Amino acid sequence: MLRTRRQKLLTDYEMFISTQVDQTNELARRIQIIAPHETTLLSLLQVLAAGVGSVAYQRIMEASFMPLLAFDAKRHARNEDTEEATSERQNRIMQQALLPYCEKLLLLHRTAIG
Repeated sequence: MLRTRRQKLLTDYEMFISTQVDQTNELARRIQIIAPHETTLLSLLQVLAAGVGSVAYQRIMEASFMPLLAFDAKRHARNEDTEEATSERQNRIMQQALLPYCEKLLLLHRTAIG
């Protein structure tokens, strides 16, 4: 009975460590992509590297990595959607502004040929 309990604890611990390693690898991958352009993330890393604050503060900072990255990804997606919508709107405005001139040019072209 003691042996099976010990085996279960070891299995649970291995699963926990495996999950933590996977999360760390994912975090490292995201940091490599985002860090050079993200000043907030760099300052967060500097705070953690400097060991500033209490242990509780450092744990909060560590826990906020993933939500910060998710928020940043959503913000960039929103910005891209906004830029695309603005670009589309500007194209429609330009087309509406150029339409009368195009009609006149077409009329002149038909008159010159005909």
